Amino acid sequence: MTLTIVVSYISQMSFQNPWWVDKNRILEDEHVKRARVIVPPIDESALILGPRQVGKTTYLKTTIKTLLERVDSRSILFFSCDAFSKKEELIGLVNEYRTLVNREESAYIFLDEITSVSDWNTALLHLFNAGYFNNSLVYVTGSSSINLRKEMLPGRPIKKYVFYPLNFRVYFDSFYKKLIQDHVKVDEKDELYENALKLLPYISELNKALLEYVRRGGFFATSFSENPLSLYETYKDAILSEFLKTERKESVFKVIIRKIIESYGSRISENTSAFRKFMAYRQRIYH
Repeated sequence: MTLTIVVSYISQMSFQNPWWVDKNRILEDEHVKRARVIVPPIDESALILGPRQVGKTTYLKTTIKTLLERVDSRSILFFSCDAFSKKEELIGLVNEYRTLVNREESAYIFLDEITSVSDWNTALLHLFNAGYFNNSLVYVTGSSSINLRKEMLPGRPIKKYVFYPLNFRVYFDSFYKKLIQDHVKVDEKDELYENALKLLPYISELNKALLEYVRRGGFFATSFSENPLSLYETYKDAILSEFLKTERKESVFKVIIRKIIESYGSRISENTSAFRKFMAYRQRIYH
């Protein structure tokens, strides 16, 4: 590895880990400043999956904030893997971190959007097997469902978690007012009715929040944007990018989406005629 590449790795790591110089720099991070819900750190190595803008990076940054209260700052490495495309780059980064920054046995390694790296799972498997992650916790996040179809890290101690967009209850608790209300099953009609009556004093706020929730969805990014519609292009491009990785044409994607929209609001199961027609149409355009 050339000196230029090594210096580049160190420069990138230093920029993305300002707490190495001053722990309080984590408080300046935009994800930390916007966080409304602090989820306790996962006490095991984790692969965190979910669509973009759902809060995965925010979770990593708030976990780093919690860890900085009790561990040495240089034992924490955060890196956004969007800048990488090859597995060799990822392996090189971790190697330089373990060689030049933190030679101690323990470390907390956060690799964000790792699925943007080609053969990322092979790179992680190599790093595990080579001992780079001994006595360490590794948190990796990914958005690409295409790259997650196969078994990812056979035999490695890493557990998979899935982050979904916020449901309305969590959205209301986070951005409006936390309500102490029991969860009730829909089929328990009497209890459901009694709990609904208890919410009547909040009906105005609930209605306002519901309209915002429908407009913004359960994504953290839209909740902090004055114009959430501007972010829909981001989501559309991300979905289209995933679709194109299957080597299908964009026109096929648009046809499928149109058919799904036409069925919106209708009850669909594998036994309904609408579902059978959709699957037959899908089969024709694919073949």
